[in-house]
Amino acid sequence: SEHQTMDYDHTFPKNGILPKEDTQATAFLTKYPEYDGRDVVVAIFDTGIDPNAPGLFSTPHGDRKIIDIVDATGSGDVDTSTVVTVGDDGVVEGLSGRKLHVGSLPNPSGKFHIGVKALFDLFPNALVTEVKKDRKEDFDAQQRDLISNISRAIEEHEEGSSISKKDFEDRLEALNKMSIEDPGPVVDCVVFQDDEGVWRAVIDKNQDGNLSILEAMADYSLEYQFDTFSEGDLMNYSVNIYDNGNILSIVTTCGSHGTHVAGIVGSYFPDQPELNGVAPGCKLVSVKIGDSRINGMETGPGLVRGISATLKNKADLINMSYGEASSLTNTGRFPELAAELVKKHKVIFMSSAGNNGPCISTCGAPASTTSGLISVGALVSPAIMEVGYSLRETLKTIQYTWSSRGPAPDGGLGVNISAIGGAIASVPNWTFKKGSLMNGTSMSCPNACGNVALLLSALKLKDIEYTPFSIQEALENTALLGNADKLTRGHGLVQIDRAYEHILNYGSSIVNYEVRVNNTKNNRGIYLRELAHVLDAKEINVHVKPSFHKDIPKRVQVDFEARVSLVSTVPWITSPKHLLLYNSERVFKVLVDPVRLNDGEVHFGEILGFDSEVPEKGPIFRVPVTVVKPQKLITPTVNYLDEQYYPGKIKRMFFEVPLGATWAKVEFSGKDFDGKRLLVFQHNQILPHRSTKFTMQETYNWIQEGDNKEYEFNVYGGHTLEVSISQFWSSLGDTTVDIKIEFHGLLLQRHNNLHLLPGSIIAADISAPIRDERIRPKAALAVIKRNLETKSQTISALCPERDTLPNGSLVSQAVNSYNFTLDEKSKIRIRVPILSEILYESPHESQFWMVFNQKKKLVSKGDAWPVAFDLGKGTYDLRVCFRHEDRNKLTALKELPATLEIIIPKKDHVNLDVFTGRGEAAINGSKITTATVLRKGVTKVMVIKAPDNSKLPKYVKNGDVMEGYFIWKKRDTNDFVEVGKLGLDEPNGGALFNFAVSKPEPAANDQISFASADNDHLIEVVKLLLKGLLKEKNYDECRRTLDQFLSIKNFEDNLDLLFLNMQLVKAMAIKEEEETVSKYVDVCEATERVLNQVDSDDLISFFGVRHPTEEGEIVKKKEEIKKIVIETLTERSYALIQLAMLNETEEAMEEAKSSIAELAKWDDVSDAKYNKLNTLNELANGNIGAALKIAQKESLDNEEWFELTKKLLIRCDFVHWVDRLESRKCVDFPNSFALF
Repeated sequence: SEHQTMDYDHTFPKNGILPKEDTQATAFLTKYPEYDGRDVVVAIFDTGIDPNAPGLFSTPHGDRKIIDIVDATGSGDVDTSTVVTVGDDGVVEGLSGRKLHVGSLPNPSGKFHIGVKALFDLFPNALVTEVKKDRKEDFDAQQRDLISNISRAIEEHEEGSSISKKDFEDRLEALNKMSIEDPGPVVDCVVFQDDEGVWRAVIDKNQDGNLSILEAMADYSLEYQFDTFSEGDLMNYSVNIYDNGNILSIVTTCGSHGTHVAGIVGSYFPDQPELNGVAPGCKLVSVKIGDSRINGMETGPGLVRGISATLKNKADLINMSYGEASSLTNTGRFPELAAELVKKHKVIFMSSAGNNGPCISTCGAPASTTSGLISVGALVSPAIMEVGYSLRETLKTIQYTWSSRGPAPDGGLGVNISAIGGAIASVPNWTFKKGSLMNGTSMSCPNACGNVALLLSALKLKDIEYTPFSIQEALENTALLGNADKLTRGHGLVQIDRAYEHILNYGSSIVNYEVRVNNTKNNRGIYLRELAHVLDAKEINVHVKPSFHKDIPKRVQVDFEARVSLVSTVPWITSPKHLLLYNSERVFKVLVDPVRLNDGEVHFGEILGFDSEVPEKGPIFRVPVTVVKPQKLITPTVNYLDEQYYPGKIKRMFFEVPLGATWAKVEFSGKDFDGKRLLVFQHNQILPHRSTKFTMQETYNWIQEGDNKEYEFNVYGGHTLEVSISQFWSSLGDTTVDIKIEFHGLLLQRHNNLHLLPGSIIAADISAPIRDERIRPKAALAVIKRNLETKSQTISALCPERDTLPNGSLVSQAVNSYNFTLDEKSKIRIRVPILSEILYESPHESQFWMVFNQKKKLVSKGDAWPVAFDLGKGTYDLRVCFRHEDRNKLTALKELPATLEIIIPKKDHVNLDVFTGRGEAAINGSKITTATVLRKGVTKVMVIKAPDNSKLPKYVKNGDVMEGYFIWKKRDTNDFVEVGKLGLDEPNGGALFNFAVSKPEPAANDQISFASADNDHLIEVVKLLLKGLLKEKNYDECRRTLDQFLSIKNFEDNLDLLFLNMQLVKAMAIKEEEETVSKYVDVCEATERVLNQVDSDDLISFFGVRHPTEEGEIVKKKEEIKKIVIETLTERSYALIQLAMLNETEEAMEEAKSSIAELAKWDDVSDAKYNKLNTLNELANGNIGAALKIAQKESLDNEEWFELTKKLLIRCDFVHWVDRLESRKCVDFPNSFALF
């Protein structure tokens, strides 16, 4: 056995760790070791780069690898606008309440900007979980020690001790029930300007106030400083300081993705060169576009600020392994700026095509939808299969199944080139590992980018001019397509040595050729997809226009001439043979004849434009032509039997969805194989102004022989549908699959109106145009939509350091404020309808919202994608941020409404009966309750009517709009419709409808009924006036008015006025923060005046007997007096307890005890509404444990209970709980709203 092991080849295939051979990078560096990326700067738009990650500290030449680190999102911003001056003792008080020792810091002015930050806001969720686990272990150890100490004190207790045994027992019980969520480390931040004028920051990462031992950090780009928060988290951070010290940006990574990407581009391991990135000599700029506040998703500000950071650092290349589906091409604020960056500033912008394949037209923004960007697809090579995936057998090089395919919606190719899409590369220290395997076009893009860095390094060192377009031309004309198609792999796998030779042989072109089709701004290719477009030949105008970089002299542009040979790659495309171009646009006609092409397939060809003088150079421009020829169905069911599959095999099926079809059903099953296979089912339709986020769905299915998978999904009649079923690339073995596709339809006649008004009906005329359909209608209301009006708008200019655009314009920010109230805990969604669900297409740089409670605590946040979240009962402030350099465009949003969506729990959906006709609905007659068959071609009426207000949830308000679903088909699954991630989805075989709520407003009843005999009109008016003044907290005016009326003889003993006087005195006492004897004496005197007007014995006697119905008004008045007595005794008891604690006299305590006993005659004082009174009473009597047990029943979201609980914890000496509560205070009760 040992000899067999020794004979085995133990050579580890190092080239499979971070593949570089397939793209010729290894060969290139072997030939040209000095062209290793040196003199090239790459900006990484991602989750941020860990400056201490393995391989990312330095270049082979000893320079710092990462030359700038920027958080472009603002998610690490700390408000440091509060300025304090240090005292003689060298101490300032931080916003956390800690004493900060700053005397040793080199600050000649003595003025410090201070702020506070919860570190969990900066940490990725995975790290938060890990840190919480570690902190819990330490915290639990302290808890166990304290429990042990108190238990010992109980056992060893002696009579006469200062703390009673009962109090110890209560403390122990309270300690065992303690539960306060861990907010994580909360650190003070100090910013100052040193004696050389450099802004610096110190972060109290140890949370002890000793800043003298911590490094004062400058902007990263100045001194390359970074630090680690703790050895327990290994989260490295750097800082940038903006707005003259008023904003501190703490820069961390919001995920491991960006570090991994950076490692692929340019990591350097001197002792393990096999781990090197593709271009180890390049330098990097870390641009964090992933926002920590929204789980690392990109935001508009992050993208736009990233462009500014690119120019500031003179980056040559951008790698952006981010993106998503987009509905429009070359539209939106960021695409405009990105295209300008390429065309005017010669920055090469490379972006991942996306991971949404294998359907065609799944490539995303910005890579595939923005002119000038190089979109990169992903393939997997045998080397990475062997090492990265440890497959038991390797396959030939193949595109990853999930790699997005072209064409773009406008006909552009969609994928320009491909590279290896998997690698084992560096990850941040906080992951607690050296490297990790990741795959995606996120990995193929940096692989290609690193190759381009090698190329630029060579060109720079040889002083060869280039433009982004000449680089793209060289890459595309030398790429290796292999046996793949261009919609899958673009022009092919990058071959960087060939690309370099191409530029050496043919030079760098100074001109870019812009191609437009049919005189539209955005169409960059020909794309015929619908059946009506492919029934006959089409003549199409193609526009070609040379464009030059702004630095190209006008004389060169005048002399420009290109004699172009036009070549079609397929016989069904006919084009002219020649085109003469000067510096102006030319148009030529192309004939596309798809008539003889195979049905049910996609076909691709190109018109290639060659420089006729050097055709061997390859095309100087291309016109991509994609034709989908959908199958026109004869029957609504299609079967594909015994389809043969193998790893990576994709079967695409294209159909014209029959008119009247509203959903499709796909079934597939495997047979004749052993083990399991992974099959990917995907479908897609391209609809105007709808991204594939809404029209494409996919599922990954592990199947065994005999398994049957079945899916239903919405379709849109008259539009082409692609259905693809593929075997995942790494799922080994052959498979036989049977496929069945059915189209179904229940069609709502166009004249039907699906808006329901109070007292009205919806009469839905439903037909089955495709086949017989089983129906069992159901209607229900599931979502409440509430319009929120703008309360105010504030517009301000942002920081010039990071918000100045390439053209010199300064971006401004508008913040619209709204408010709303929830009557009970709810799952809600925030939406700004006109701008929701768009990011790259958005005309603004930002749509970001935050929800705050009344204590300014941030309780939720989000961007253009409205995700649901839970929120408790209460009143909230909603703040929505928009950004643009044109203030007029921000002012135009001043009255923009927002929408609050309240998701009704499934069990509370408002179900509506479905009637057989209008007349039946009117009399609440015959309903449809059982399943029936609707025959093909037959129309059936189904009627629903508006619900009575009594059936609506109690939290529905007048003016709300409720959204619901009206399903006609019989459903095999749950009878309700799920409210999806982005909202209520249109159900298969049904439609959505709205109901406008109109509830009568309850009559205003702000009057307090008079219990006294004097109940004239003047008193009524005075009471209303006083209540209004109290509500507005206009205490001075309220005091003057009350004194004036109480001085009138007829009013001086009026119970209602005296009760209002007591409420005013109490309110003024609360307003006065200092605890004084006099203010509680005033409250006691005010309560005494009220109680003196009530005959308690008479009132008790009255309620001691039953009263006939005809005495209802008398009973009502007596009840009002009783309420006044109870509230007055409650306030008197509060005041007496406070006096007892301030005076510390037995007499005061006895008075308080007597008052509570009197209150107990009228109400159950053990009720929860008396928790505060009972807590204070136990505290005043020295029963700290008992007081804490009562306080635990209340929410710490209430600041008064928060402070009272803290006071009790201090008295109990529960130090670790006090520390946790102190940290929570900074999070739960901040001084100001969080920054955008």
